[in-house]
Amino acid sequence: FGTPRGPRRRYVLDAHPRAESGMVNVSLAALGYEGLEGYLLFREDTAVFATGNAGATFVHGGNSLQERVIPVLTVKRSRAQGKAHTAYTVEARKQKDVVGLRRVDVRVRVAPDDKGQLGFVVAKEVSLGIRAVGQAGVRSVVKDVSGPGSLREGTLRLPVGDEWTQVFFALESGSSEPVRVEVFHPEGVEQVQPCALEEWFEVDWRKAAGKPEEAAPDQEERALDWADALPEGPREVFRHLHAHGAITEAEVIRMLGSPRAFRRFSLGFEEHAAKVPFRVRIEGGVEGKRYVREGER
Repeated sequence: FGTPRGPRRRYVLDAHPRAESGMVNVSLAALGYEGLEGYLLFREDTAVFATGNAGATFVHGGNSLQERVIPVLTVKRSRAQGKAHTAYTVEARKQKDVVGLRRVDVRVRVAPDDKGQLGFVVAKEVSLGIRAVGQAGVRSVVKDVSGPGSLREGTLRLPVGDEWTQVFFALESGSSEPVRVEVFHPEGVEQVQPCALEEWFEVDWRKAAGKPEEAAPDQEERALDWADALPEGPREVFRHLHAHGAITEAEVIRMLGSPRAFRRFSLGFEEHAAKVPFRVRIEGGVEGKRYVREGER
């Protein structure tokens, strides 16, 4: 090409886009170079240009355009980047104990704000565990599952979906005081919102831990924990029961403010009673109902 002083071994820098036979050209502007004008000319085959240096036998790089030119690239994202992981939410509901074991229904679903995720990015299953809320000394042991999912090495493995799985577990501690439980994701691999149940669960006393602990003299701090789960009116009624052991229908009406409020309280009594750490017996009489605290669950 021209004189031996013009070309390099692999390319020629020229001011014009020459259309020579067996050659291709590309402008420096098209490659994004700033402050330079002209064109790069390349051979179509694997041969090199003669440069007048007969001893130069080595040629760097391959023969493709990508290997001969270092392009200047600008990368733009056409839309906001999506989440790296799908978010999930755990749902749980308490069921009656079976053969001495606690029982809950559990399922894992895609979080409501993550419904737009593609199916292939949703995990096939999520690992779950059960723990006592705020009670590090209480040990939770999952015994069995019924329904979708499995139990592997003490860890629940539940598929993501709408079906419920029954989980049977035991709570063990040196204290027999009831506790609340939380279903959570122990591995921390997925984005899983845990589920804390409002109801209280009985704890099995472990013989190796010694005698069951006596109730602490000051129960007010613990009472506030369970009372916070109740609405304002029923909260005062059950606090009175906890402190005094009994309350009459007339006293409840007076505390709630009206007979209508008492009827609402009666309709929701079972739901409220499930959230307190003691049992309540209802006695009938001439003057109406009488609520009596029977003891710890």
